[in-house]
Amino acid sequence: METLPRGGVNLDSVDLEPLLDESDVVIVRDLLLSHLELTASRRAKWILDNWNDMASRFIKVFPHEFKRVLGVSRSEQAYIPSQPVSVLAEAEPLQQEQVQHG
Repeated sequence: METLPRGGVNLDSVDLEPLLDESDVVIVRDLLLSHLELTASRRAKWILDNWNDMASRFIKVFPHEFKRVLGVSRSEQAYIPSQPVSVLAEAEPLQQEQVQHG
């Protein structure tokens, strides 16, 4: 039986892939930097401070239909992490970090 990330993923509609392309890694890092600047998120700061360890833990969700339109072939074997990521448990307690919107 396959282990899915928390919340589950419909693998009939999407492929999960590691971020192998450097441009994908740059996009994720830039999005985190923007998020940090806009929200002062302690979680984003922690991820960026630990980027060398964290970058490999991001997973690209690639819809099959988008792959078809781009002409990208589907993966023969699904990429599914064997265990949920628990590294963020080492970050400062972030449960109370909530942005209040008025």
